[in-house]
Amino acid sequence: MGVKRICIDPGHGGRDPGAHVISLSEKDFTLIVCSMVAVQLSQMEFEVTLTRFDDSYIGLRNRCQIANEFDADLFVSIHANAAMTVRAKGFEAHYISDAGKSYARKILQNIMRVFPEKINRGVKQSNFTVLKYTKMPAVLIECGFMTNTGNLFMIKDERAEVMVATAICNGIKEAFNGGDIT
Repeated sequence: MGVKRICIDPGHGGRDPGAHVISLSEKDFTLIVCSMVAVQLSQMEFEVTLTRFDDSYIGLRNRCQIANEFDADLFVSIHANAAMTVRAKGFEAHYISDAGKSYARKILQNIMRVFPEKINRGVKQSNFTVLKYTKMPAVLIECGFMTNTGNLFMIKDERAEVMVATAICNGIKEAFNGGDIT
């Protein structure tokens, strides 16, 4: 079966900060979590690349191109959500293809095991560019809402960042090794 190749996409970057609350930008959170995911997946013997390794701007189509040229078996884009209301909270996973849906479910299940007190907003089919133009199964994970005080404290907590990264890795590993991705 061979070594599986995973492309991890830290959402936003450079001139695109994503959501910004108090002194935290989504682009910083995603780079931290994605770097942890990459290290952990490498230790699990996956071959891993990131779409960005620093605070640089990478266009959406370029992110897809990086994953496609890497010939990834899975693309995972990591984000933190934002809303017009402070009441919105929780984790969600997005996919576009049936294969992506299976991975999204497995990753979200693992996140919710680690954060059972948080809201599970579900697995949703979405037409995001990074899901649409990648040639492999693709998932976009929203790790809480930066605009919700409770979620923001979790997002800013270094221990929670490690827990989110580990849960994402465990979901990926289970999906590939367990064969239980339906």
